[in-house]
Amino acid sequence: MIVKRPEKWDLYSLYTLINKTAFQVRMTMKKFAFWMMGILALSACSKQEEGDYQLEYRMRIEIPASANPLLTHVFEQRLPSAWISFLQSHGLKAEDIRLIRPREVVLSPVLEERISYQLIEQAHASVFDPFDPSGKIYVGDVYDNLEDRNPFYLLPGLANVTPVLMQPEFILQLELKLKAVPGVHSEHYVDVLFDVFLN
Repeated sequence: MIVKRPEKWDLYSLYTLINKTAFQVRMTMKKFAFWMMGILALSACSKQEEGDYQLEYRMRIEIPASANPLLTHVFEQRLPSAWISFLQSHGLKAEDIRLIRPREVVLSPVLEERISYQLIEQAHASVFDPFDPSGKIYVGDVYDNLEDRNPFYLLPGLANVTPVLMQPEFILQLELKLKAVPGVHSEHYVDVLFDVFLN
């Protein structure tokens, strides 16, 4: 009986094989983690407690036909918080507010037309004080988008955004990473709904 000896591995080939295997394992674990985060977030959304009041804000963005998929496209707008008028209209004081957190973040077309949001690979929405950009709070995220949804829902975060919305104005920002050049110019609304919880 003849037993074939295994081929000899030089150190470089062995090192390359180990690195390639380790990279594949890391990518698989990363995708698994993202999927688990999505499942947990969806589960949290389905059981999410509704606030005593709600605050809603909107900004309008334009995605150019030639948007480069190699770049992260950042859209932002300074919005009035209407915080004082909100408190006054409901007979509340600032100390009555326990928590404000995002409930819904939605991207939808301005015109009633069929737009494929499958073009979006990643989307991240955030808010921050215009005078403190380092205090950015993320309110919605989508990683590795595979779906063609219209409107396009981001998974809402759980952070308390009260310090930002208590300011007279705040910045609403949306970061988009595209899979390909859109080819057509399009306009969209970014709507963010917050739940307000009282003490």
